Amino acid sequence: MYTAKAKLAGIIGKPISHSLSPLMQMTIAKELGIDFVYSAFHIEESLEEAIKGAYALGISGLNITIPFKQEVISHLLELSDEAKIIGAVNTLLRVNGGYKGYNTDVYGIKKALEKADINIKKKDIVLLGAGGAAKAVLYVCVKEGVESISLISRDINKAKVLSESVKAGFPGIKLNFIRLSELDAKSSISEYLPKNDYIAFQASPVGMHPNVDKAIIECKDFYDKCEAGMDLVYNPAKTKFMQYFTDNNKKVINGLDMLIYQGVRAFELWNGIEVGEEIVLKLRQLLMLDK
Repeated sequence: MYTAKAKLAGIIGKPISHSLSPLMQMTIAKELGIDFVYSAFHIEESLEEAIKGAYALGISGLNITIPFKQEVISHLLELSDEAKIIGAVNTLLRVNGGYKGYNTDVYGIKKALEKADINIKKKDIVLLGAGGAAKAVLYVCVKEGVESISLISRDINKAKVLSESVKAGFPGIKLNFIRLSELDAKSSISEYLPKNDYIAFQASPVGMHPNVDKAIIECKDFYDKCEAGMDLVYNPAKTKFMQYFTDNNKKVINGLDMLIYQGVRAFELWNGIEVGEEIVLKLRQLLMLDK
């Protein structure tokens, strides 16, 4: 139960009715016995007015989702180091006079890889997609000291723009840009990806429910060249991208743990506490993607 003195938080997006964040955040609060309320807010018009209104109402923190992760930056007082380099924010923490922006997707990705025992240090990475989720993956990769990153996208220019802030912060990183259409022909795979032990991150919405019969790359030779993979999609629990890995008896994970850990980190920021692994397990079971 919560009272009129409860700490307030929420999530802003458009659309927002599909979000699992209210269920997750209220479950954490209940498990820890914290007086806390979390709601979803669909923003139809001015994001700036919404942020100002949230501050005026005393809201302690917000999650930010599509399509506002970049736009929100211009309405914040300050940014965490990760958010500055990534250029995308998914969590706001109330500070004196406004909000500070964070990117807890970084924490979520790192914890998900750790839980799955996937080590990316000094590895060659393939990153599929050039949206906001790909930015967080790119940052994690350079921070963890990967050998190289091949960015694969339908739009090469978009991929290059995606990498600009990270390249500025980490000028020594080896980046390759590959147009997705160039990998359609099997004969071209080795030309663009000459090695055989890539770690692949699927950071596009391809394969997400309800379009579950699609994978961003259908060529099976691509998956032969990968050692392990992570699909940031979590619904369905097993995407077609993941199926290609399991068909080859290779390790692959979905985006559920990333989703959970990024939410856990936001809760910790808002409440100044640490959330234990037993609650992470409860959240995983609650979402029923283990079953």
